[in-house]
Amino acid sequence: MSTADEVLASRLTPALASSVGEARGRGRLIVTDRAAGRLIRGVAERGPLRTRDVDVDLDRVDDTGVSARIELAAEYPDSALSTALEHFREHVSHEVERLLGRPLLRLDVVVSDLVVDIEPRRRVQ
Repeated sequence: MSTADEVLASRLTPALASSVGEARGRGRLIVTDRAAGRLIRGVAERGPLRTRDVDVDLDRVDDTGVSARIELAAEYPDSALSTALEHFREHVSHEVERLLGRPLLRLDVVVSDLVVDIEPRRRVQ
């Protein structure tokens, strides 16, 4: 086991700790560029900034992390654009790491257009 595995195993119950070690031996998780791009696009569309026309280009997806470029049209934010984009970047980074299990190493955000009104997202109740 690696050092990271040992730290994780020390935090788990003995039964769970042994299953973590066994899971490592069963194989690897492979995420295709297409799947990662769709995931990042979905995260960006559901972020704190109302967006449309989101386009994601991946520079790199591997075991060490993800590098991506997001181009989008955004609604004029209530606060400063720089602050809104910082919250957007933090949201995308946190969610990508949580969902893919890999850190977001680099995220370039290009705002191609600022629009007055973007229709509210559909919500299922």
